This record gives sequence, structure tokens and C-alpha cells, in this order.
Amino acid sequence: MRINMLWNLAGLVLICMTIGCVTDKKVVELSGTPGAAVSGYYIRSGRRIDLNGNLPITLQPPGITLVAVKKVNPADTLVANAHESNGEIWISSPAGKAGGVRLDLGDGFTGGAIDADEALAPLPNQELLVIKPYWHNGTWVFDDAAVGLQQEPFVQGVPEIIDRLTKDVPHAREGFRLTFSAREFPGSQAKLSWVRSESGGNVYRLDNPRMEGWLCPALFRYFREAPRNLYVRAESVIQHGGTEK
Repeated sequence: MRINMLWNLAGLVLICMTIGCVTDKKVVELSGTPGAAVSGYYIRSGRRIDLNGNLPITLQPPGITLVAVKKVNPADTLVANAHESNGEIWISSPAGKAGGVRLDLGDGFTGGAIDADEALAPLPNQELLVIKPYWHNGTWVFDDAAVGLQQEPFVQGVPEIIDRLTKDVPHAREGFRLTFSAREFPGSQAKLSWVRSESGGNVYRLDNPRMEGWLCPALFRYFREAPRNLYVRAESVIQHGGTEK
């Protein structure tokens, strides 16, 4: 009997080496109007990958954490389904409605609609980008309707970096202007250096003082790939006289 068990085990190992063992992984299926054109991107292992094609489309690469696609023609129907053994989600964009769908697959399955005016194409890396973070429910958050973000939180070390950047900005928690770019710009205050991909996002390091923080996949709504460096400047949104700049 022992010899038979060993032979069975050896056979199983040989099968796995030859054809690969079955593993549980996410599968994303985009369907709807046959042949309908869609465009967008997905995040895999902390990297943005452009997605342009015609329905139906199936995605099943390992490490996929987010899918965002829009219809080229509002008259088409778009349905997104993601599933694995312990979960499933369906999101649709009906015919006659412009926009698309987003699936967040990094920690559970969530999703929602993408508005027609939300941009999915990132800006060139030399662009200066501006957001206005503020303090909400115990952390720094920001809104940016242009890329579909509302009260998007900074987490895992980034709030502490922002505290450092804003130490001389009056009333920063009521809101401040954060300018950032993948290229150094006049007046930049600090440089954040890329360290590694992690959990669908990317870890960056501030050297002085030495601090690390994790930026979630929302980074890819601004950049096609995680920049090697991020240059930042924090400043008040209030000018002399009490009016907003």
C-alpha cells in the first residue's frame, strides 16, 4: 500500500509539472453588445496595462486588482463580471448611457459605474497635477471628480508623510494644495522615490526624514505606470486676506 501511495503522489507531481495544477484565480469577463469597442485599463501586480478591444473580452492574469473600461459608443451595452471560488460581482452599463464600469478586486469584490466625463487616459508624466487634500474621519482624503474619486483616503504611512509636508502650512487640515509631478519642477518641496510594488499599489520613500508610504491603485488614474520619482509641494489654499487662491 505504501508503494502505491508513493506512486500516486509521484503521478500527481508529474501532472502538475506537465500541465500545471488547478489554482483559484480571478476571472473577469466583459460582455454585452457583440463587437462593441471598449477602452480603459487594468491593474496587475501594481502596474497599469492599457485595455482596448471589442466585446467579448476575458481577462484572467494573476495579480489583477482593478479593471476600468468605458464604451466607445453609448448605444452599446457593457456588462462586467468578475468571479472566483469565493466571490462574484456583476456591473453593467446599459444601452443609451455613456460611460463604463469599474471593478475593484484587490480586497474583496466591489465596483460601480464610470461617468461619461471621467477620464481614463492618464496625463503625460511631465504634467503638473494638483489635488486638494483635507482631513476627514481620522485621515487625509481628497476629491477629484475628473478621475472619479471622492473622499479617497491616504493610508499606510502616507498620512504621516503628509503631516511632515504640511507642518508649516496653516490650517492644512481644512484643506491645502498638493502639487505633484513625475518630473522635478521649480518650487518642489520633496522627492518621493519608488521602492516596490505591493498589494496592487506602490510603496514610495521620503529620504529626509526617512519615511515610507503606500499609494493605492488610484495612482494609475494619473500615470500610465508608477513613476520612479514623485516630486511634491504642499501649500496653503488661503492667500492673504482670507480668500482662496
